[in-house]
Amino acid sequence: WPNGDVIERNVLQVRAEIVSQQPQLSSSLTRAKVNVHIRDTGSNTGIHLGISTLEGYWFPVARYSKLVSSLRGTAFNPAVNSFAFQKDGPAFTSMKQLYNVCCSVNVVDNRLAVSKGNQTAGEAWFSSKLVWLSSFQELGKTILQHGAQLHLVLPQTMWLLSDDVDIRFDDLTLSEPEVCDRSRVISVSAPLDSQAIMLEVESEGDCPLTVSLNYLTTLEATLSSAATGEVHVKPFPAYGALTGLMVPKGTWEVRIDARVKTPLFASILFYLGVLLFVGVIAYVFQRNRKLKPDRR
Repeated sequence: WPNGDVIERNVLQVRAEIVSQQPQLSSSLTRAKVNVHIRDTGSNTGIHLGISTLEGYWFPVARYSKLVSSLRGTAFNPAVNSFAFQKDGPAFTSMKQLYNVCCSVNVVDNRLAVSKGNQTAGEAWFSSKLVWLSSFQELGKTILQHGAQLHLVLPQTMWLLSDDVDIRFDDLTLSEPEVCDRSRVISVSAPLDSQAIMLEVESEGDCPLTVSLNYLTTLEATLSSAATGEVHVKPFPAYGALTGLMVPKGTWEVRIDARVKTPLFASILFYLGVLLFVGVIAYVFQRNRKLKPDRR
């Protein structure tokens, strides 16, 4: 069997070397295409190294799989749980701009080399307008039309799916495009060892913000501004799979957390189960006392 301690030390050394060459990879929202496979981890080497990546085998959210399928022009298969991309393929050209894949990790002359790739839209960005599309298939075709220039289009247009059940249309009232053009993301903090993402923003109006994070229904955002203090809002899916938010004018900080709420009926069933268990134990104990022979 391989020595686990030795493997772990090697992993830490490799990760340290990668991050020293590209410090932005210490953020969970900055990703790399890892073309180096460590023994025993295979295509999941990036994940094992603590480097965010789009490749490997995992339990993907359906939206991610649907987006990848639409960019590849294939039917959505919910059983697919392993992803690998061709470096110069159209699907990866689009995905790396949406998901902020900044770099590629390779071995050159027996040494690690982390090289920067093409431009992306960054870890998060404001858009000037919303455009509605009918399906993931139309979304994929629309994204592919822009090729390597997609990162220039994303700050202009947030594409949404008109039949998406997780979007509340009444909440999507935004300011004029020229106002949202002036909104900007100042900084992003998304450590790999944290469940929270913090963004410092400057919102000039009511504008849509995208974070290069897979959308989940468990996500909750807290918006901070001088006018309203802290306000809790629900994100919505942008570009089919990413996390979108409507950010009101004057907002200066956005915090995103994952919060899992236990349904009331589940709590009731849990406590009923505890009471039933205690009742059974008490019954058995009492019954055994009655059946115990009297030795007097």
